[in-house]
Amino acid sequence: MQVLPDVSTPRCHGRSAILDHWGLLRYPFPALPTLSEFLDVGTHGRAVQSVVCAGKGSGHVLVGQRGVGKTAVLTVLGEILDERVFPGWLSNAALDTEAGDRCGKAVLLDGVSAKQLQSLMGAEQGRGRKIVVAVHWPPDERLEQFCVRQGLDYIELRAWSFSETRLAVEQAVRLAGAARPIFTAGALAALFRATAGLPRRVGRLVNLSLLLGAARKGREVSDQDVRAAIAELQTLQHTPSTTSPGRWPSSAA
Repeated sequence: MQVLPDVSTPRCHGRSAILDHWGLLRYPFPALPTLSEFLDVGTHGRAVQSVVCAGKGSGHVLVGQRGVGKTAVLTVLGEILDERVFPGWLSNAALDTEAGDRCGKAVLLDGVSAKQLQSLMGAEQGRGRKIVVAVHWPPDERLEQFCVRQGLDYIELRAWSFSETRLAVEQAVRLAGAARPIFTAGALAALFRATAGLPRRVGRLVNLSLLLGAARKGREVSDQDVRAAIAELQTLQHTPSTTSPGRWPSSAA
């Protein structure tokens, strides 16, 4: 099964030269952001704030489709709250899966049923720890009902809008060390059309577009660079995988 290249290190031999070309210290979208790299955009920033500001022993359920940024939120919460948060993953929304899937630094909960999750949450909350569990979207009604019954904070992470995508790219480039805007308006529009605002897709496409723009020695990343990056990603993805939400659209879209 073919997967897309790691978002933080596009496959090339001149990584330093590419970053130097744009005046960057690193690629704008790391695979797992630290607190200083986290993009406080859209529902993601609100989710972090909601958990951080919640009372002692609170419980939270993050819901969102693959690639929407649940791992990033969990990772940053773990850094902010340190030992006061228990992050966990469930592989589907029904809360009755027989096998979880590993994701980043999050704690894996294998074969967790709703009843077991209830017991786990009670134990962790009894120790005064906040517990945050991420669940792949779309949820069914049982999940919402479960949260209501257990008094849990139900948080849905959504893909970025166009304005949020533009803000996220501009912020990520700036945090990576750029002294000026790099992506043209046309490039940002092409990027949003291709990614539908899914953060994982945005990160892959931004990093690869930077590589291709530097290869042609451009002063900015253009819409042509973005379309070329889409075409390259299409050649790498023959079947959907757990690390790539859906198939990439045509570069002509």
